[in-house]
Amino acid sequence: MKKNYNKNFIILLIGQIISVFGSSVVRFSIDLYVLDITKRADIFSIIVALSFLPYLFVSPIGGLVADRFNKKYILVTLEFLNSILIISLTLLLYMKENAIISIAVVLILLSMVSAFFLPTVQSSIPLITSKDSLEKSNGIISSIGALTNIIAPAIGGALYSFFGIKKLLIYAAFIFIIAALIELFISIPYKKITSENKILTTLFDDFKEGIDYLINKNKIIFNLSLSAALINLTLSSFVIVGTPIILRRVMHGSNTMYSTGMIILECGTLIGAIFAGKLAKILKISQLYKGVFVTAIFLILGGMSTLSIVNHHNNFIFSFIYFFFNAAIMATATAISIIAISYIQRTTPENLLGKTMATIMAFAQIAAPIGQIFYGFILQKYINTVFIPIIIASILTLGVTYFAKISLKVTRDNEEELT
Repeated sequence: MKKNYNKNFIILLIGQIISVFGSSVVRFSIDLYVLDITKRADIFSIIVALSFLPYLFVSPIGGLVADRFNKKYILVTLEFLNSILIISLTLLLYMKENAIISIAVVLILLSMVSAFFLPTVQSSIPLITSKDSLEKSNGIISSIGALTNIIAPAIGGALYSFFGIKKLLIYAAFIFIIAALIELFISIPYKKITSENKILTTLFDDFKEGIDYLINKNKIIFNLSLSAALINLTLSSFVIVGTPIILRRVMHGSNTMYSTGMIILECGTLIGAIFAGKLAKILKISQLYKGVFVTAIFLILGGMSTLSIVNHHNNFIFSFIYFFFNAAIMATATAISIIAISYIQRTTPENLLGKTMATIMAFAQIAAPIGQIFYGFILQKYINTVFIPIIIASILTLGVTYFAKISLKVTRDNEEELT
């Protein structure tokens, strides 16, 4: 019988702590480096958008691989690949190759690794925990990730200032190697699936099966995917691109201030992960639109503080207000995400779980690069009046609220039967 906190879950947890820490330090330092050397919102947004593109094409394959092969060896291999890519970027920077192009290429490759990594982790959780504790298990994984992300910006900011980008990346590469060695000790149930067809034919057939399940056999999950895609287009893209730009360009924040702001945002993620299980008891899938509505309101309230920040640079009170409401957005969005993922894990057959999760991620990520580039150019144009892009993002998010309310509307009886 599966236990909530058995050895395998703990090993997965420790591996996630180390791996997420390494990823956060790398991502944070690279973002800071790009903003420092370009000082342009549009270029920064393009770099971020490029790092999301692989999800569109690789995520479905990642899910198929997670369903077909031993998840333990997938995780270990991906950790080593992360380390190799980070070392490669470091060498390119030491060789004084074009920094922006080198960063863009390596971020794309790292994103491809993540496209395999995420569905593998998410499809592993139901195999090493009980179904009635999925919200708690997913919440623990998310909260550990959020807690690690809280620590990473503070350490990353200090290391970036003290060592510079190159030495920092070298240290980060060793972190992924440590995660790989730890994950060698995990045991995830694996049932080999045999097929008489060639591997590409098999993967294509699996992909069609996942799409068929998503579109024709579980409309609620399909509508969740569409809602997630629209949220990425309107809200997530703005937070991902807008927050670093506002912190660095509008608030003219130092490395310490930038780190502090990102830590506060991750505290919101941690709070959302902690309370997701309790929220799941009172908020059904058909009511998730209420959470989306709340994020739009928080976006407007936080954005109002920027009206004063523009004229009073580094004003602590207004900066704190902006951080607070953005942390509230992260908390709400994280809780919604955990509830949705747990619902998908609970209602999807085990043999379809990897490909279903990957296909959903692909749907969700389709809109991300479009939104990120859009907001990058809007923020560059209105860098001195950033409340305008904030209002645009808020209105679009309210539109998603209406879509989610209509598309996720199910009868109470059906929902109770499914959940």
